[in-house]
Amino acid sequence: MTSDEIIFLAPLPAFRKRTRLAKMVKVFHGRGLRSTLLGWERRSGELEVLRWEGDGVSEHTILRGGGYVSAKARAMYPLWMIVVFFTVLRLGKGKTLFCLGWETAFPARVAAMFTKARIVFDDADRFSMLIRLPRLLKQLLVGLEKWTSRKSFLHVVPGWSRYEWRVPSMLLLRNTPLREDFEAARIAAPPRLDVDLVIYVNGWINWDTGSPIFLKALDRLCEMKVNVVMHIAGRVVSESGEALIRHPNVIFHGELKQREALALYPASDIVLTYYDPVVAINPHAESNKWGDCIYFGTPFIVNEEVETAKHFAEAKAAWQVPYQDADGLASLLKKISERRDLLDSARRALHTFRDAYPPYDVQLSEILTRLGIK
Repeated sequence: MTSDEIIFLAPLPAFRKRTRLAKMVKVFHGRGLRSTLLGWERRSGELEVLRWEGDGVSEHTILRGGGYVSAKARAMYPLWMIVVFFTVLRLGKGKTLFCLGWETAFPARVAAMFTKARIVFDDADRFSMLIRLPRLLKQLLVGLEKWTSRKSFLHVVPGWSRYEWRVPSMLLLRNTPLREDFEAARIAAPPRLDVDLVIYVNGWINWDTGSPIFLKALDRLCEMKVNVVMHIAGRVVSESGEALIRHPNVIFHGELKQREALALYPASDIVLTYYDPVVAINPHAESNKWGDCIYFGTPFIVNEEVETAKHFAEAKAAWQVPYQDADGLASLLKKISERRDLLDSARRALHTFRDAYPPYDVQLSEILTRLGIK
């Protein structure tokens, strides 16, 4: 391990599995830094499929198995934490470690008591809001989250609404695109299809990210004779998602590279970003898609239970509909298809958010400065 190397620990097989990490690597590479991932390959062969192309980046597996969204995966998280603890001990003294999630940052910070490593706690999804626990265990977990936040060199968060505390180590890193990815995607954008309405859905196509609602709304739009096409890009992990991508009005692109996924924003009229409120973290979502929408001027619809999106709706840069109201969503989409002026107005409103949502590389520069990296 060399002094110009940033080491990441993440419960993922490859940098490209998480957009947030992939963007960090690009910025670090531009600064002449090498990036190394020590990760968890949940399905055999994932790393080879997703492996980073190019020099200066290496990816290694320290835990295998478990899959995703399964009882086995959940049961393996304690094992992941143990593996992280001993891995950090083996790395030696004085390293800078970027740790994705509390489940990684906590054991790393405990090990850092012996190694004096600098822990950057990248808290993309607050762990205590992702799982259900009895009240006493929940209180214990929250206490450990606060300890990790206070004791980390930096605690990087995508938004403030998830946290009931503030400490000097906390630093905001909003989910926005890299400037170079934005420019490349804007140039590579395919032409808009000649239909009444082009909808875009991307990311995890799951039961709790709107797939059953979108399927019902799409059927309703077809009944209302709206000539609609829905672009879908991402990973399908639910039966309703599988049914959605088989719909005759859907174009399914599979899992795309970041620039390819971004290029579909300017080719679309509206983006759907739904988060089922039964999941505790979802009312506090900080979607990558909102930052993308700001830069490409593509308005979005989000369910009204998402508190963190209300300032967009109040500025008329987005619309909100109750999560389960598929008919309400279909009616809104039909109205938008008939009133292009609504889209034009929302695009202008989105532009006003640019100053509050700087490009990702500009934001990451502050983190590098705090780390003493020029």
